[in-house]
Amino acid sequence: MKTLIRHNPAGLRVLKATPARICAPKARSLRSTRSAIVTRIQAASPDVASAPEAPPAPRPNWDVASGQDGSHVHDAPMVGRPLPLGATYMHDQDAVNFAIYSGSAITMSLVLFTEGDLNAGRATVEIPLDPDMNKSGDPEKPVMPEPEIVLAAAVADAAARPAALTPMAEDSRDPLAVPPVDGVASLEDGIIPEDVTPVEEEVVEEEEVELDMVSLVAGHRFNNTKVMVDPYAKVMISRREYGQLGPDIDYNNDYTLGLAQTWPQAAGAVPGPEAEFDWQGDKPLGLPMEQLVIYEMHVRGYTKDESSGAHAAGTYLGMVEKLDYLQTLGVNAVELLPMQEFNELEYYSMIPGTDEYRFNFWGYSTAGFFAPMSRFSYAAAKGHSPVEIKNEFKMLVREAHKRGIEVILDVVFNHTDEGNENGPTISFRGLDNRVYYVLAPGGEYYNYSGCGNTINCNHPVVRTFILDCLRHWVTEYHVDGFRFDLASILTRAHSAWHPQKLEEDGYPLPGTPAGIIPDAGGVPTGTPLSDPALIEMISDDPILRGTKMISEAWDCDGLYQVGAFPHYGGRWAEWNGKFRDTVRSFIKGSDGAAGNFAAALCGSPDIYANDTPPEDNWWANNAGRKWWGNRSPLASINFITAHDGFTLADLRLRQRQMRNLFAALLLSSGVPMFFMGDEYGHTKSGNNNTYCHDSKVNWIDWDAAKADTDGFARFSRCMVQLRRTNPLLQRTSFVTDTDIQWHGVTPNEPDWSHSSRLVAFSLKEHNSGGGLFVAFNTAHTGRLLTLPHIPGRLWQPLVDSGKQAPYDFLVVDDELSEEDVESARMSQAMWTGSSQMPMMPWSVIVMESVPEGKINSSLRAAPASEPAWSKQGRS
Repeated sequence: MKTLIRHNPAGLRVLKATPARICAPKARSLRSTRSAIVTRIQAASPDVASAPEAPPAPRPNWDVASGQDGSHVHDAPMVGRPLPLGATYMHDQDAVNFAIYSGSAITMSLVLFTEGDLNAGRATVEIPLDPDMNKSGDPEKPVMPEPEIVLAAAVADAAARPAALTPMAEDSRDPLAVPPVDGVASLEDGIIPEDVTPVEEEVVEEEEVELDMVSLVAGHRFNNTKVMVDPYAKVMISRREYGQLGPDIDYNNDYTLGLAQTWPQAAGAVPGPEAEFDWQGDKPLGLPMEQLVIYEMHVRGYTKDESSGAHAAGTYLGMVEKLDYLQTLGVNAVELLPMQEFNELEYYSMIPGTDEYRFNFWGYSTAGFFAPMSRFSYAAAKGHSPVEIKNEFKMLVREAHKRGIEVILDVVFNHTDEGNENGPTISFRGLDNRVYYVLAPGGEYYNYSGCGNTINCNHPVVRTFILDCLRHWVTEYHVDGFRFDLASILTRAHSAWHPQKLEEDGYPLPGTPAGIIPDAGGVPTGTPLSDPALIEMISDDPILRGTKMISEAWDCDGLYQVGAFPHYGGRWAEWNGKFRDTVRSFIKGSDGAAGNFAAALCGSPDIYANDTPPEDNWWANNAGRKWWGNRSPLASINFITAHDGFTLADLRLRQRQMRNLFAALLLSSGVPMFFMGDEYGHTKSGNNNTYCHDSKVNWIDWDAAKADTDGFARFSRCMVQLRRTNPLLQRTSFVTDTDIQWHGVTPNEPDWSHSSRLVAFSLKEHNSGGGLFVAFNTAHTGRLLTLPHIPGRLWQPLVDSGKQAPYDFLVVDDELSEEDVESARMSQAMWTGSSQMPMMPWSVIVMESVPEGKINSSLRAAPASEPAWSKQGRS
């Protein structure tokens, strides 16, 4: 539905005592400062055998009054525009247009809140929308292939309130009465009492609701007691501080909105006139993939520990305060764990045996796809406006770009926070359950995500929603790319609902299908598609053309697409889990790993260059066959560790092995990525699944990073610098025999046997005749290597993980002077002069080719005040 509401000065005076906060159609974990929209939806009957209705009368202009009365917070609503979806401020009308999609809606209401009323769990104003005036589309038109109903309205003076929506089934009772507004100031405008007692454990389940048989048969989940959050809300307002419980009110009566203190009512911010953010000329960096070094990180965990010294610890602003650290580290892209609005209290309960509570720390359970996580915002905690929440994240992107750092968002379009059939009704479930979720024939939820539900990604309505969302983050926030969690779900066929036709006596017509059935092409629900419409749309979209697309190419139902994710001309890169497994296997000394390790070092040509997939790869030998092979090493996002698993230190490695793994990552072709804290050896005390810990387990220890007791932080910085400054390590194509030579203990005699523990190679720099020599020894005994001979040049030591820090990386910096570096290299001249080099057990060495008779100290580590990537000097 759609409606347009103009500003009402009288209404603004009523709310003058509260800070101007804005919210829009949303309904669940978002507490707003001003107004919200509640939509109650009724379902259209699937009985298409009924008598046809007369064609609708011509629709009036969008800015014509739609028949509802004004109130103390808004003027009389107008018809409104069906697009764009969501809440949009109309400058020419000084009004807010609201538009929401529901394929089966008959009635809907728009609900506005003051923040005080929202905190009290009550609506301020509810505006029933007129199905004749505010509805666009044909309710009898099948769900496929186009949206059939858009409900919209335009309201003036809504720009000071939060909003949400509530669906209603056809035969359900009347909309919930709006409580009196005369007690608006009874709760001190959005301030939650500090003495609210945390609950020990709380599992929120949707209460059983009587729905009419039509809704049940049709797969609907309409519930007229629920207030839905607008899926397009640009800011969500609810609790203002991270971990703060909702108001301590009675959630068990028919008149209180919200589910519990852990799931209080939320709403979207109603937009209004706002000053344009000062981007200071910011433009996308457009860094080539081969130059990237990605740092996977968590916004809150980055600065929350008091050792960060950040004034705004745990927020976007706090991250801005510590961006210089990332610049000095040398990374030029950050991949942010989910920072779209989510409910961190989703799993809130006491962790057994501790005095800590369980949180949804990682955030893989999205509530608001268009909204930055408000409780990552310093502005939100200080009671500032929704605009300032948005601007805080914009500032983060802008300041990262100033330091040469791209911002990639980890997005979760595979499931929502509404869970399975026992989960809460927040937004999509109550708006159009059968459109937004993948359903089985009986209306059950398919669970390809492992999280209770699966988003119906390739449904026309849903894929438009996802595309709109991605465009929003690129145009509004200047983000540089996206990593898609469980991206294989985005390739699955959607579920399409087909209503059953009935005879006049109400019995089904013989031979007519009902429920979820294959589409016209006979493709059953959930089938992996060779050409998924959503992936193709994303790949070809002109607004997204310059952004980086990274897939986690698997899901929780066994679909594994690494190497053959639909990439549309190399548009997509992939998290390469096989790289992780292979490198770990060889470095720990496993049998039969040498050949696979060599392939991983080269960017995994066995996966991305080979035209013939392995026989046991079901996807690549069937629907995904055309996507296998003929790609470059840039398709591979290489990683040893990530957020979900052990840290580098917790792999129970000694310092030497940590260096060996980190070196393998940075020396391999492809795009390296490592997780926040691994650069200094952060430990989670052996916990490999810290999704629920908002504690030092997941927070950067800045004191440890600075102390660098074992010298690993320095080693990491130097390895990143080597990667960033040496073109031999930034390949755009796979190596050939003219680029690389493989060696063993003697040159050109590699050992590929089952028991091999040595992989050595040299990379040739064609212009100068120089290059790099790299060797990994994972045996428990040392080796004496004979180095390949290059006329007129000698091999100069650079990296040796077998040596004590800081001599494990010979580079001029605050630890080693130029004289120290030259002295260390001269001490090994007896070996290098005779083209030999000893190796310790479990070690890696890197040597660089320099003109004979010259010891080169040109590679220098940058001081703390200067970014490492700015030092380029090499001979």
